[in-house]
Amino acid sequence: MAGAIEEASKNYPDVQFAIIDHAYDKQPENVTSLIYEDNTAAYLAGLIAAKKTETNKVAFIGGMKSATLDKFEYGFRAGVKAANPDAEVMVQYANSFTDSALGKTIANQMHSKNADIIFTCAGAVGIGAIEAAKENGKTIIVLDRPNPLGGLTVDGPVSEEDFLSFVGVDILPMAHGMTVGELARYFNRHIGVKLIVVPMDGYTRDMMFPDTGLRWIPTSPMIPDFLSALGYMATGLGEGTGIRQDDYFKWVGGKNINSKVFAQDLNRIGLPGVHFIPQTKGELGGVQLNITNIRTFQPAYTGLCILSCAHKLISYPVPKSNKELTMFDKIMGTALIGNLIENDASYQDLQNAYQESLENFKKERIKYLIYK
Repeated sequence: MAGAIEEASKNYPDVQFAIIDHAYDKQPENVTSLIYEDNTAAYLAGLIAAKKTETNKVAFIGGMKSATLDKFEYGFRAGVKAANPDAEVMVQYANSFTDSALGKTIANQMHSKNADIIFTCAGAVGIGAIEAAKENGKTIIVLDRPNPLGGLTVDGPVSEEDFLSFVGVDILPMAHGMTVGELARYFNRHIGVKLIVVPMDGYTRDMMFPDTGLRWIPTSPMIPDFLSALGYMATGLGEGTGIRQDDYFKWVGGKNINSKVFAQDLNRIGLPGVHFIPQTKGELGGVQLNITNIRTFQPAYTGLCILSCAHKLISYPVPKSNKELTMFDKIMGTALIGNLIENDASYQDLQNAYQESLENFKKERIKYLIYK
């Protein structure tokens, strides 16, 4: 649609066009982009909640209080008021995005006060609200949305049961290739709540975010665009190692690294869809990622190779879990990868280490997929 509107605007320069939820890098003068504000989704949720409530009491659970979540809360309140001015809106913040047990407690308290619809904007806290919904016989409705990396990129080590945390809440690889609705179906295999997923129209598994024609809305200040999301796993895995990202996950490096040698060694691996350009930043040596093919690029495997290559160059200390899991192992979902990197295993051995569990996951996920 976006391409068709742009072409038509060129062919008919005296005609004014409008397109919903899309903005062009070079905006045609005769095209108006109608972009929703961040709080619009919450407003629509409020409208629906106000019209569907049977008790005239609805609720909002937020994570950490912030300007962004204020928009969601106010949008939800405004939607409720517009559709049902007499409805009561309960609001509580968990001061956390990770405490699912607290989310369950808050949701149960709201249900005990006859709130029959709860809207959450609270990360993993929302999992607790889902568990409360099951206990109270409520239905969960998920409005599906695209996976920015598409539905075909399934890559990286699979989390082990003993390594689950707020970073990885279930048995999943780093890149799972599932939409939000498909993930909800997958999570629900253990929860068992009444679940309805409202599917997307026109979405197919091979779509990556640029294919959707949608405007990118930053998921955080550090993920301002699609390429940042694509590079996140490749450059952001080195927690506690001294290997760090920059340029919004498009550069990676560390102290005592020779940028030229680092780039040469990484390019020699022959990783698909990416070329490494040496770039030094002050006392940090590193590489800029030039992603040449977004479809063949393997973000997680690339990230593991980057960490392994850096270790072969400077032998940084690999974080070890003892009584408590390190953030490094939480991100990896296993201690196996850290051990292989520490022992300077080959790049092929790194990939081979998780292939069996990755293939098992691919087979398991099939039953939860919605799109072809």
